[in-house]
Amino acid sequence: MAGNGSLFERLPRFPDSKLHPLFLIIRDSRSHIAARGLLDQVFSEYVDKDGNFVRDFQTQGFSARIWELSLFAYLFEEGYTLDSTHAMPDFIIPEGCAIEAVTNQPRDPMSASQVNFEDKEEYRAFITINRSAGVTEFQNQLRKAITSKMGKRFKDGLTYWELPHIRDLPFVLAVQCFYGPSSTAFTDGLAASYLLGEQPGMAGLFDDSELAPLSAVLFSNSGTVAQFNRIGKQSGYGVDDVRIFRSGIYYDPTPGATEAHQFGYEVGTAGAPPEDFAQSLHLIHNPHADHPLRQETLMGVRQTAWIQGKSESVVPGIDTFLPFASRTLAVEIGGQREARRDRT
Repeated sequence: MAGNGSLFERLPRFPDSKLHPLFLIIRDSRSHIAARGLLDQVFSEYVDKDGNFVRDFQTQGFSARIWELSLFAYLFEEGYTLDSTHAMPDFIIPEGCAIEAVTNQPRDPMSASQVNFEDKEEYRAFITINRSAGVTEFQNQLRKAITSKMGKRFKDGLTYWELPHIRDLPFVLAVQCFYGPSSTAFTDGLAASYLLGEQPGMAGLFDDSELAPLSAVLFSNSGTVAQFNRIGKQSGYGVDDVRIFRSGIYYDPTPGATEAHQFGYEVGTAGAPPEDFAQSLHLIHNPHADHPLRQETLMGVRQTAWIQGKSESVVPGIDTFLPFASRTLAVEIGGQREARRDRT
């Protein structure tokens, strides 16, 4: 056990005016008691390699750090043993793979703006209306996140995948986009289409030969505050007078299905689908990788690969509940008021 202190400890010389607005919501809102409890529990197991995690989490690095905690929680849930003796990359599974987390930040990294969708039709309308601008921006931001990490050089001139301690391991980038209000509205399916190419003969980002050292992208649009609040409530960290509701669209496992289904449930109630940190992750394999990643290396997640001229997806189980996009509503019953709406 790492034995870290609380993520919510007061930092010297950091008044509330210098803290991230989403951090302040989690710290001070009764509607996020569940998130606070689970975040601290996950952080207690996390190895803070550079000693800056709490400061980053409370300030401009909030989005990047909560994404790292979501990834770590997935790896911890699946029982992976991590090598934490090296500062980089973020996660090393001995004999498995190396994973580096990356996010896109908005121009103002202290921004907390987001878009909420009331139902599937509103989400579809948003995507359709913004097809030429929003999807293009999403693709550009995804490319920027990937190429910036792939182009990074350390003091000795080495790239991530050339570091001696991971040189023989497949290299994976775990990507979540936080660049703007609409960023989490775009699904893992859109990410896979862009990386692999939407159809035979259409180039995907993975066709860039400079990305051959990249074995796969682990993508999510749900490594967020809302995710920790939901799973925290489900795990017993919440309080009775705060109720959390989730709605959105999810994967239809019916063979040949082309439409997503709509869902809605109250978190923690009988019949509500259980949620874990693997649920939001989609592993997209690079068909041109120098070091291909074995499918069994990262378990419990949806996986897509380019096989014999077409993309093939594998889900963890036929009955697995896989949301594409969702919104979360936390309500304080005692005060008879809505406390917070969160995307994904």
